[in-house]
Amino acid sequence: MNLFGYFKNKKDKKDKNIVVKLPPEAKMAEQAGKGDYIYTPLRTALLPLPAELQYALTIRRADPRPLLDIIRKLPQAASHLTGLIGKRHDAVLSLQYEVKPAKLNGKDKRELKRSDEITNRLVKSNFGKLLKNLTNSNIFGHSVTIPHWSLDNNNQYIANYEPVDFVHFAPRGGKVKLLIDKSDRAYAADIGDNARLLGFNDKNSLLAAIEGSRGIYWADLNPDFVLTSFVNPFEGLERDYLGGYMRVLLYYTLLLHYDILDWAKFNEMYQMPLRVGKYDSYAGDKAVEVLRQAVRNLGSDASAIIDKTTEIEFIETKSAKNGDGYAKFAEYVERKQSVLIRGETLTTQVDRTGGNRALGQVHQQVGEDKLIADIKTISETVNKLIRKDYFLNYGQPPMGRFPSFSIFPKEYKDLELYANIISTLSGAGVEFSKAWIHDTFKTKPPESKDDAVGGKQSLLL
Repeated sequence: MNLFGYFKNKKDKKDKNIVVKLPPEAKMAEQAGKGDYIYTPLRTALLPLPAELQYALTIRRADPRPLLDIIRKLPQAASHLTGLIGKRHDAVLSLQYEVKPAKLNGKDKRELKRSDEITNRLVKSNFGKLLKNLTNSNIFGHSVTIPHWSLDNNNQYIANYEPVDFVHFAPRGGKVKLLIDKSDRAYAADIGDNARLLGFNDKNSLLAAIEGSRGIYWADLNPDFVLTSFVNPFEGLERDYLGGYMRVLLYYTLLLHYDILDWAKFNEMYQMPLRVGKYDSYAGDKAVEVLRQAVRNLGSDASAIIDKTTEIEFIETKSAKNGDGYAKFAEYVERKQSVLIRGETLTTQVDRTGGNRALGQVHQQVGEDKLIADIKTISETVNKLIRKDYFLNYGQPPMGRFPSFSIFPKEYKDLELYANIISTLSGAGVEFSKAWIHDTFKTKPPESKDDAVGGKQSLLL
């Protein structure tokens, strides 16, 4: 089937927007409740055909939803990619965070107490969901989170965070907007129940705007009621680049998906040795049938009974070694995935050639650079949330200066590196405090000489 025979674009002379006509099998289904967008060709396959992917890329400016729907399915088709994203999430969730009061003239104990209260509210909430969703914006390009505010037992406003599927949202003009059309009435009605997220007074005004639009309607989001994050990895080359780093992996992951399927078929056909039954020319039909059944049995229960005049031979296929090409290509694609998502490969997969500790440390530092990028993205958005929390619970801050969100990695010490430094410097005559050494290595001083290990040369006495 020629997929492009169904898709026709025409330009509307009035608003000069591209209006895409989709066939029935490629139309967006009207959804109840949340109205999860489904690009119909992907209902029956984990990933699209190359022609479907090309089509989604072609219309990405007019309707980004088909492309975004493909991008969000990529991790489901590549376990290594899922692990890389999980590694980014876990790195962020392992961070420590706090809310620091603004520096005012003199010590303000009230502001310090309020900052501690805001930090406690973050801890009590499902703040981890927001952190993971903000990390996704560095990977997928953008994220949307709705904070639902309610009063807690202390009569203070606390937020519950709802990550929203990014398929119905896309960057335009440097900020994230909602995009819906007339076939999204159910989704629009659901969004409209909380119409304050948009610039509308109620649900009916939103539906009226959709009905009056030609093609897709792009709606601004109200920053007071929704948290959005847009990260453009190619700023300066394309202003509203769609899909983040995952878009670069589209064809890589698609080819990997088909490579694994072909590899499985190859193994089924060629990796198993060929079982050949031999019989004499004078053997009757019954003897041949017994031999045939014996060969079949060897493939399931590895046992068979044959006449002593017959013979079964196992022949290993010479083409089995050609299967290495599938493995090499899979490893190549996974290295590309590691470089794009983690910035390095040594901490995410074991290379056949191996590695050394020094190179591993360099790669670990590159991974930490990605973590720093996540921290900057998170801090920028969460500070908006902190200002909202403060205003709801305490009103305007003194001098108009709000507290700030601070997130940082847990302190990590390379004890082997410390030991080498101490050994080298002490040999050069540098003295160290025994108490500091015990504290650094979390060791306990000996209670007596009989309890001590080592001699005068030992630094840990």
